[in-house]
Amino acid sequence: TPLPEDRSQVVTNAFIKTRLRTVRSRLVWLGYLDEKEKPEPGRLFIGYSARRAIKDFQAEAGLTVDGWVGPETWTALEELVSFEHPLSAAEWLSKPPQHQRALWRAVRLRLSVLGLPKLPKPCQTLETAWPGLVGFSELALRLKLMKAPLTQKNTQKVLDLLFEFHREDFVPEA
Repeated sequence: TPLPEDRSQVVTNAFIKTRLRTVRSRLVWLGYLDEKEKPEPGRLFIGYSARRAIKDFQAEAGLTVDGWVGPETWTALEELVSFEHPLSAAEWLSKPPQHQRALWRAVRLRLSVLGLPKLPKPCQTLETAWPGLVGFSELALRLKLMKAPLTQKNTQKVLDLLFEFHREDFVPEA
């Protein structure tokens, strides 16, 4: 579940700590927050660096930039980082390029998690993500998960496959 709409809806300190830890982890994985920046012990609210990272994420994802992780921001973080939540590549690709940057960061993360070569940081455009997508599509072709190599026209299909792909899909059956 997402963070509450506002502080009046907060139920317990454990709830807050768990949600904040999840938000921080996702911001680190997407490259918005430095892993070395630790929250102050015992703090139950988002500090300056995390709030700045949330705002940067919101801006790059084309969301309302308010520094609060409400339902819209939570869903976008879930979609880009979680292996359980489906990603709508068509929706992300329909956004203006400046609001696709979070998607390309997620592509970099996903390729890395799958064990493919890392893309350089920052990966914020289709052009910077392209080499990794080419490598992924070549592998998908060999595994017969795709019928044609990556092109500008089938980028959405490749992204759909990438975000539905799991590491166990790489392991051949015995």
